Amino acid sequence: MKNINEIKEEVYKCSKCGLCKSVCPLYLATKNELYSPRGRNIVLNDFFSKGKKLSNKFIKELDICLNCNACKEFCPSSIDSSSVYSSLKKVSLYFYLKIYFLLIFYSLFNFYKKYNPKKINSQNKVIYFEGCYNRYIDASDRNSTLKLIEKNGYEVIKVVSSCCGNIFLSNSDYKSFEKNSKKIIKECNIDVDYIVCSCDSCFETLSKIQNEKLNSKLITIDEFLLINKYPIDISSELYFKPLVRKSDFSFSTNLINTKSACSLMENFFLLKYPKLSKKILESNIFDEKILSNKTIITSCNLTKMGLRTFLKKDIRSFSEFIMKK
Repeated sequence: MKNINEIKEEVYKCSKCGLCKSVCPLYLATKNELYSPRGRNIVLNDFFSKGKKLSNKFIKELDICLNCNACKEFCPSSIDSSSVYSSLKKVSLYFYLKIYFLLIFYSLFNFYKKYNPKKINSQNKVIYFEGCYNRYIDASDRNSTLKLIEKNGYEVIKVVSSCCGNIFLSNSDYKSFEKNSKKIIKECNIDVDYIVCSCDSCFETLSKIQNEKLNSKLITIDEFLLINKYPIDISSELYFKPLVRKSDFSFSTNLINTKSACSLMENFFLLKYPKLSKKILESNIFDEKILSNKTIITSCNLTKMGLRTFLKKDIRSFSEFIMKK
């Protein structure tokens, strides 16, 4: 989170060249200058130079950003517009309520579908961090991951069901993120070999928690299988690499990624602004490689949920595909 002086420095760097407009999915879909980084920087610069207070209406508009950072990568001054907007916007209680009722609705159908870990008394022990999607919406990835861990001779001694905190970061609610992080650190304070994640959004969010013990044990399910030399060959399969994923994916070279689509999903933009999301997708349609493939694998549950919303395809998590192959 940037302080006000850092924000001013970022805004003042803008040369108003407009190059960001050529890559901003939001501007390309709406042609609204106030949705472009240049337009917003001009308004912010005006507020700051005149010493005026930002209006609540404009602050609310700043939330309408995909946080994809396409503009930063293309900007000659490398302005971090996404970080500026996140630092200025206010916490939305409406967003929390929408997520809360969505999770309650899905949990009614998901409760009895869960597979419980077996007691196998192995010396190799792990914690599995299931995340909100697996807990409330669809237990399929959870069940597949637990079975994969057990097939490799590890005992799952605890399934952590807490939210990773991504919802708080997406809402710029840093106080709640810190509070939630302390809870996670306490829950994971057990002597295990690994803390396994099957969702990239959960993994990358947990990686932001400043705790050496947690960070040293944290691992994705594909990295876990690679370490244990589990035989997998999905090199010919289409793998949709989530934007949030920072590390390489070892089991597939047939990678695809649609930045604007990823950002719609991983930053909850799809749930906040469904009409705008549709416009963005219509202006930046999926390519033929994605549309022609019958099965698409991904390693983020938010991405999986979004792809299922947009495409009538067989969309599976990495664990689901391996177990059902």
